Amino acid sequence: MRIAIITFHRAYNCGALLQAWALKTVLERLGHSVEFPICNHVGSFRSFHFLRHMSLSGKSPAQKFVSIFGRAYLDALALLGLMSPKRQYDRLRRKLLRERRCKPGSFARFYDCCVIGSDQVWNPVIAEEYAGICMGAAIPDGLPLVAYAASCGDTPLDEEYLKRLGGVLGRHVRVSAREPYTREQVSRYYSGRVDVVADPTLLLRMEDYAAIRAPIKRARPYIYVYALWATEFIVRTAEEIARRKGLDLVVTPVYSHINDGVADRFEMNVTPDRMVGYIAGAEYVIAASFHGTALSLVHGKKFLSLRDKRDAHESRPSALLRQVGMSDRLAFPDMTVDEMIVCLDREYPPEAEKRLEKFRQESLRWLEEALGSIEGERK
Repeated sequence: MRIAIITFHRAYNCGALLQAWALKTVLERLGHSVEFPICNHVGSFRSFHFLRHMSLSGKSPAQKFVSIFGRAYLDALALLGLMSPKRQYDRLRRKLLRERRCKPGSFARFYDCCVIGSDQVWNPVIAEEYAGICMGAAIPDGLPLVAYAASCGDTPLDEEYLKRLGGVLGRHVRVSAREPYTREQVSRYYSGRVDVVADPTLLLRMEDYAAIRAPIKRARPYIYVYALWATEFIVRTAEEIARRKGLDLVVTPVYSHINDGVADRFEMNVTPDRMVGYIAGAEYVIAASFHGTALSLVHGKKFLSLRDKRDAHESRPSALLRQVGMSDRLAFPDMTVDEMIVCLDREYPPEAEKRLEKFRQESLRWLEEALGSIEGERK
């Protein structure tokens, strides 16, 4: 079949691009032709909108001035294609994915099915003005929809959005979520079945990532930190663990800007191929993101999934680690560094690999059956 994937494949975020590539890879192995439509900004979430990516709290008026105009200057360079990391991201995306510019009303001309997900496509704050396409409301009737590993993130959704989403999900052939918290929210206004399946990055194995992994050359062994935000807690904790282990420290935050604590050892705007290379070569990984946790698992690394605070409800990393029986890799600010190091040095429990493989196979079977039912209808 000709399949359109609706997700955040144009976001300047390693996990977003990797999950898009992983889902494409899996679907192609199942014999399908896959494209990523570009329409109404679908595929990206305004990655260079500086107000979204920069906190001004606690700064002096002078620091705020420098932050705002420094960020605006960097945004302008990025949007004009003059920023090297953006060019590298775009080059990698063009290499890994096939895109088509088309409007939702014309999808049926090019595709037999739309797979929506994974990532936080059901988080309206991220999806912004094209939330209707991400939930399927703006896609014409008659084109089969499948929600695969869709997520609302860790954010509670408002009632009006949930009602609208619940109504649209009735059009889907099958519906799945990436974590139980998303299923719990969606099920309030959708009476159909919502299965929990694996994020696409977990559907591939370590050897699959070798195809896109960038070689990382470092003179000394290192601890690798992949975080969305380089918060003081995350950086100070990683520094202390690295000091005690006698290892170098590499930090690649997704978001850290003018006066937000950028240090010489930070590598800003790391591309997905380098992120995978850093994880593959690290002695230990400290993951402060869902996809950092997922890729640490896939590569069999000793790791911590570091959280800035205790979860108000089960977070995405927490749900994944519970699924594979490794909840003891979660670390929180109320733990001592000694306790974290004990967690970091633990061997994988014997059943973890089996549970991950079982989850992977169940998810692949779910996807194959969902698409098989559409092919059966077409015949």
